[in-house]
Amino acid sequence: MRLLHDVMRPEEPVTVIGGSEQLRTDLAAQYGLRNIALHSPPFGFSRDEAELQRCIDFVRDHPARFVFLACGAPQSEVLAARIVEAGGATGIGLCIGASLLFATGSLKRAPLIWQKLGLEWLFRLTQDRRRLAVRLWRAQLPVLGMAAAAWLSGGDAGAHASRLDRPTNRLQGNLAATPDGATHD
Repeated sequence: MRLLHDVMRPEEPVTVIGGSEQLRTDLAAQYGLRNIALHSPPFGFSRDEAELQRCIDFVRDHPARFVFLACGAPQSEVLAARIVEAGGATGIGLCIGASLLFATGSLKRAPLIWQKLGLEWLFRLTQDRRRLAVRLWRAQLPVLGMAAAAWLSGGDAGAHASRLDRPTNRLQGNLAATPDGATHD
């Protein structure tokens, strides 16, 4: 919200991956943005090399100070990593989920008490069960597996559960990752 209200100028280019033409219209009407490049990839695009490449090319072809990746987790994160890996893009990439929909009022936030309790995800799940249940289940399955392994082993197996397969060496340029995940020059 602060970016839209206080930082972005109406004439500056903004690149959005995700959303719809309605989102572009709402952003222009409510925030005066006049130069919005928006690409809406199909559902599940992060598993399709050709679709990922179209998104990467779109970001490269539409340079902007702010690149909003509004595809939802984990697709936004996959795309962000691939954009960095491919090189040639400009600006700050932000994985923002549904933030622009909240900013335009197209999607309502959970009541404040749900937000304070950290249960906004549960509120949203009750509002859109069919779409979000599958996404939440897929995102949480690896975490549940790590928790089960730690529980079954008395807690020791989870000691290094945070070492997931991350593209640290590719994305950090000249920084090298040590076996414990730390980086150094």
